[in-house]
Amino acid sequence: GDSLSVALTDVLKEPQKFADKPVLVEGVIERVCTNKGCWMELAPKAGAEESVRVTFKDYGFFVPVNSQGMKAKAEGQFTVKTLTKEKADHYEGEGARLKRNEDGTATEVSFLASGVELRK
Repeated sequence: GDSLSVALTDVLKEPQKFADKPVLVEGVIERVCTNKGCWMELAPKAGAEESVRVTFKDYGFFVPVNSQGMKAKAEGQFTVKTLTKEKADHYEGEGARLKRNEDGTATEVSFLASGVELRK
């Protein structure tokens, strides 16, 4: 496709730079929805400090619930939004890892994938 291949570490450093553009990223699946595989967290490498939450376009496909630790290539778009302090507290209460800003708000980087390829 016309997607630009970018390093996930670059996106996590400067997410605004890549927001709303079609890109291709690679990483390791750190966590996955254990219910039906409707989301995953993709990290640059296993055990990395930062990861990005990936959901799937139109819920058109899912990943296997046992895909944690697999390598993944994902094509789609990043979205960057600011969460209120209250919402950030709520998400952290559910186990999310967020990047907090000085005022207590958090910057959430998410990825809507139009396609995913998994490798062991």
